[in-house]
Amino acid sequence: MSEKICAHGTKFGYGSPCVDVAEVQDINGPGMSRNVVDVTSHDSAGYTSKLSCLADAGEITFPLVFDPVEATHDDTTGLLSLWDSGDLEDFCLTFTDVGATTWQFQGYVTGFVPKAPVAGNLSADVTVTITDDITF
Repeated sequence: MSEKICAHGTKFGYGSPCVDVAEVQDINGPGMSRNVVDVTSHDSAGYTSKLSCLADAGEITFPLVFDPVEATHDDTTGLLSLWDSGDLEDFCLTFTDVGATTWQFQGYVTGFVPKAPVAGNLSADVTVTITDDITF
């Protein structure tokens, strides 16, 4: 049986070389899925026939403790600048296993939602849409 791995310390970054985004909280995704199509014909043996076709790498979402002047958050070099420009970027997700497994992919920052609650910290919800395959 494999060893359990604590997720605390997982890194999300962008650029080449990859720069870790500061203050990332719970990382969700990528939400990988695969399109399956029905190819049933009258010649089928009484069951539906299905074919696995296109894969979709999906999105990664995460909240972060937002600092408007932090270089990896700001509108000059950070995630906010990537959202504003709409530029395709290299991203990486590095896990906390012994080998520091890293997944690499390209995508767009498609969501950046700041939050300023009366009784809470300044934060932002970020969405990165992956455009193609993931290198595992």
